[in-house]
Amino acid sequence: MWCRDLYFESINYIILTLFIKSAKSIAVANFFVLIGRIAVGTGILYAGLKRTVTYAPNSYGRLVNIAVIGFAFIETFAFMLFGVMSYIMVLQTILI
Repeated sequence: MWCRDLYFESINYIILTLFIKSAKSIAVANFFVLIGRIAVGTGILYAGLKRTVTYAPNSYGRLVNIAVIGFAFIETFAFMLFGVMSYIMVLQTILI
């Protein structure tokens, strides 16, 4: 009788381990999707800067300042993302 209980406990452990590994994979995938979105946001920002400067070259100094502030805003969210995702990964490591 105890062998049967041990068998079911080991199956439950295997299933739990697979669920945790799949959750880690999903978390890493979300992390890279968000990094891609940050890169796209930065590209859109500087593409807009380039396009605007070609139409109004006199306003280059002001537009560069605004673009740098926008880039800092994007990077702030990037660093917050790194912090949150590293915290999640540490918690998942502890849970195993």
